[in-house]
Amino acid sequence: MHEERPVSADDGTALSFLDEFSRCQRCATDFYTHDQSLASSRARAGALREHEGLLTPQEIRDIRGQLGYTQAQLEEVLGVGAKTVVRWEKGTVRQSRLADRFLRTLAAYPAAASQGQPLQAADVAPGFPGVAMLQTAWQGAVPVAAVERWGLFDLTLEVAPEALLEAA
Repeated sequence: MHEERPVSADDGTALSFLDEFSRCQRCATDFYTHDQSLASSRARAGALREHEGLLTPQEIRDIRGQLGYTQAQLEEVLGVGAKTVVRWEKGTVRQSRLADRFLRTLAAYPAAASQGQPLQAADVAPGFPGVAMLQTAWQGAVPVAAVERWGLFDLTLEVAPEALLEAA
């Protein structure tokens, strides 16, 4: 059977998704096969992900590939539990807004994952706005924190004063 099912977004918006399930002919109880359960989870998460403007499973896979991480390595960088990235990439679970923002930050600033390691100009993703101005200044900078503020990530860097003077 197919039926539209309601789901509420975090902001209270009422959404719906197309759910596939089975119904017992004797007692009219709804139940899911394993495949139907996975499809239902994907459909529900997809409706919420789209409403919230979150990265799609394919975009998460692409970012992970761009960074050269395994799923386990990305989980470690993000500080999330085992198999979390697997679930995001399969689409059965949606990522939080915070995780989504950090993934976007990593896509733009791959070296943000290497807190405490010196940045090189090549560590800043090509084509990211402002890269040309900042690449020289960021040479040798050391990331000390990536903090969410006002819905965006601020990457805090320690930069040697001479590096700033050379960039000017």
